[in-house]
Amino acid sequence: MASCSLAAPVEVQHVPCAAGSEIEIVNARLISCTLSAVLNFNGLEIPAGSVLHLVDSPQRIERFALPAIAPPLPAFGMELPAQSEVWLCRDRWAVDQVIVPSNAYVEIGGVKLTGTLNFDCGVFSFGTLFADTRIRGETWTNGRTVFRDDLHLPPSDRP
Repeated sequence: MASCSLAAPVEVQHVPCAAGSEIEIVNARLISCTLSAVLNFNGLEIPAGSVLHLVDSPQRIERFALPAIAPPLPAFGMELPAQSEVWLCRDRWAVDQVIVPSNAYVEIGGVKLTGTLNFDCGVFSFGTLFADTRIRGETWTNGRTVFRDDLHLPPSDRP
């Protein structure tokens, strides 16, 4: 394993890494860096300033964290706020978990959620309310866990 800080922006294994960022290389493969430019991956434009983490066999994105100053990123059917961290599924291009800063939210099923949102490889499973919200005819307080069934979302087509 090797890590170093870049003095200038450089493209490493087709990934544009930013000057001043620390990159990590394992077994001659890039494992992490901060992007110096937008990286288009599977049709998703991950913005410059995002921290990208890869796995090395085969090389794929494991997770990425959005920069502190960025407009919401439309991805995976959501508007991801700045500083959100997205963990992807091991076997396919779908969300496993999203970590949203406590001062921001992601809207799912018309409800604002924050903190750690869990997905079953692309299908929302549960998350935490960002603010007091009316669900099923009663007011649920912020911080309460909300499950897929609570939001009347259609069932998943996966077993």
